Amino acid sequence: MILLANEELEFEIRTNQYTNIKTTRRTPMMIYIARSTTYFIWSTLIFLISIILSHMFFNGKFFMPSLHLVDLILMSILNYAVFFVLYTMAIKLTERFKRVSVLLNLFNTIMLFYSGLVFPAPLVSYADVLDIFLNKK
Repeated sequence: MILLANEELEFEIRTNQYTNIKTTRRTPMMIYIARSTTYFIWSTLIFLISIILSHMFFNGKFFMPSLHLVDLILMSILNYAVFFVLYTMAIKLTERFKRVSVLLNLFNTIMLFYSGLVFPAPLVSYADVLDIFLNKK
């Protein structure tokens, strides 16, 4: 979603639409924050649907962590906080330097390695960080 926002902003800068956005009553950052809410709702719905479908079809076949409604809400809030910080950082970098898509793609690749999606044994994964917050007892 962050790469999509960067791509949209770079396109608007290249086609001079950004100058029109700057002349509106709302600041460009407020416009992109409104867009980020839509992106976040969309990605949260996809996440929740995938959790529901995986519990319906794969329960008992694979190791599935038990997630309750409170855990899902807490996980969504934490993901939105991380998403919002990275999103605003990407927008600010794009506004300042105009072309940062290569840097963001490199960051995305590093995050894929870090999350364990490329190699199965990361040192500390994003899931471990979420586990610290979710399993406070």
